[in-house]
Amino acid sequence: MNWGAQLRYKRGFACWVVALALILHAQLALAQHAADNAITSAEDAFGLTKGTESVGIYNDSWIRGFDPQQAGNTRIQGLYFDQRGYPGGRILDGSAIHVGVSAQGYSFPAPTGIVDYQLRDPGDKPGATAVLYAGPYETKAIDVDAHVPLDALHLRVPFGASYRVDAAMPGYTTTVFELGVAPQWSPNDRVSVRAFFDRRAFRDEKLQPQIYVQGAFPPPRVPARYFGQNWLHGNALGSAAGLIVNIRFEHGWRLSAGLFRSTLQDTSSSYTELYSVNSPDGTADHVLTGYPEAHARSTSGEARVTRQFVTGPWTHEMILAVRGRTTDAQYDGAQDVTVAPAQVGQFQQLPKPDFVFGPLTSDSNRLLATGIAWHSRRKDRGDFTLGVQKLSYAKRALVPNTAPTKQADRPWRLYGVL
Repeated sequence: MNWGAQLRYKRGFACWVVALALILHAQLALAQHAADNAITSAEDAFGLTKGTESVGIYNDSWIRGFDPQQAGNTRIQGLYFDQRGYPGGRILDGSAIHVGVSAQGYSFPAPTGIVDYQLRDPGDKPGATAVLYAGPYETKAIDVDAHVPLDALHLRVPFGASYRVDAAMPGYTTTVFELGVAPQWSPNDRVSVRAFFDRRAFRDEKLQPQIYVQGAFPPPRVPARYFGQNWLHGNALGSAAGLIVNIRFEHGWRLSAGLFRSTLQDTSSSYTELYSVNSPDGTADHVLTGYPEAHARSTSGEARVTRQFVTGPWTHEMILAVRGRTTDAQYDGAQDVTVAPAQVGQFQQLPKPDFVFGPLTSDSNRLLATGIAWHSRRKDRGDFTLGVQKLSYAKRALVPNTAPTKQADRPWRLYGVL
């Protein structure tokens, strides 16, 4: 797996979807995915994913030209979450994009937008769905989801599994296995505890060669088929786990807290193929690049205390929040091997070079942010939000053959939204 280009898993588009209900109880609940409708659920046009459907101009990896995942602007159930591995559909109902006017009233917003993941509805009746996918190209998949209530324990347990072969182009396939569970314990109407765990294994990912044109001529036509090396693929493993607690107290006080763990690692060496076209006939310099195993891991979370009260026609919220993360990663060490010039698009198999990987770069960073915000709103009249945060950031990097580097900063962040 190309660590630099493949940090996120991209789901294949389905040409057609068939939903099947699997009976778990005499009174089967309405199949969850059958009720998913992103269009009717969307409150704006900025972006919403609901089950297998998506609408809007942005998505969870692109908002106003920025990647909210790389910018640290991801949330789960509104709580700060530093994402490394993508949490999958076995634990998620979908995601919503908060940017511009849609972020109005959202505490501690980000100018480049926020993506907020929503966990699956735990359900109050037993039920299950199976969704089959076919196409485009070699894409095929089955997603199986279920939810089981355990009333005696005040517990709801949604869980699921999936097997997928995704193909963004003919021949460029990736096999993905996923397991996930997201139980919720609610002993009364004031306390809710939610946990989740999701694990995804990527196998035999075939990456599309990278083609660059070196000259003032159009790129050559490339057939829509796989023309990479048979050994040029990678394996990776991603996981996401967390615990969320919500408690409502008297007099409008509420506590929300979440602790999350997210990981992504290459579990084998991975490779890419580069063509640098220097002639209109498609003749190109040909480079093979190998990457050693690498990883990125993060522990993050947020604790938030909110007091809500009413004065006349106005509803007010005072919010105190502490959020933070600690991450570590290892990467680099790649080796380039230049082979004989080739014709772009021709299926030319080469023996696998004896790659000698270099040492890895290691880095770690810490972030702690404390803040207070005030939000007031009047129905049908508008609202405003004011807030301030104090951030403390530190990073340490170990680059091979260089002295360790350290960075630290402690800025203030003020914002106001009308």
